Amino acid sequence: AEWANKAKLGADEAIRPCISCNNGCIRRDFARLPFQCAVNADLLNEKNAKLHKVEIPKKIAVIGGGIAGMEAARIAALRGHDVTLYEKNSRLGGVIIAGSVPEFKDADRRLLKWYEKELKDAGVTVKLGWEMTLEQIGKLDADEIVVATGATAKTPAIPGVEMPHVGTAIQVLLGEKEPGQRVTIIGGGQVGCELALWLEEKGKQV
Repeated sequence: AEWANKAKLGADEAIRPCISCNNGCIRRDFARLPFQCAVNADLLNEKNAKLHKVEIPKKIAVIGGGIAGMEAARIAALRGHDVTLYEKNSRLGGVIIAGSVPEFKDADRRLLKWYEKELKDAGVTVKLGWEMTLEQIGKLDADEIVVATGATAKTPAIPGVEMPHVGTAIQVLLGEKEPGQRVTIIGGGQVGCELALWLEEKGKQV
């Protein structure tokens, strides 16, 4: 709802970008479900979702700097809490880092930049390179702890899946596995389709 106001003010960097996933809008429309947005939970619910400052601020630790962790940290900070976000890698983003590698995924890259700016503006303390153990978490000076460490990728139990020329989409996108000239992709969802397109553009036979 504030898109036009932000654009008028020239605050383009404050506009949360659509990532063209079509999951919350078009997909839900086809299923005759209410519209939602994969990157903006407030969409069409702005009046009910209005944030209010808390009366008693807390120290909140968020473990995991993917989209879920960043959103949790952002909202908590906007409500007045003292938030520290811990991420084991050298940058924020989680699996979206791999997802934003193809040249045609510019919207994902813009979303990550938007979160980095929003977290900074909200006053969130970000600690990168912190792989938290249960013991370390227990020693945190925090009133509340949010665990947002993400999901574990499923690997089908197919004979040969452990061979060196077999890898996950994330490994290929991040350059951890170099595919040969002929590539077989198992799984034709959004990840598989985008990976196929990206590899085809690189001249691979998919």
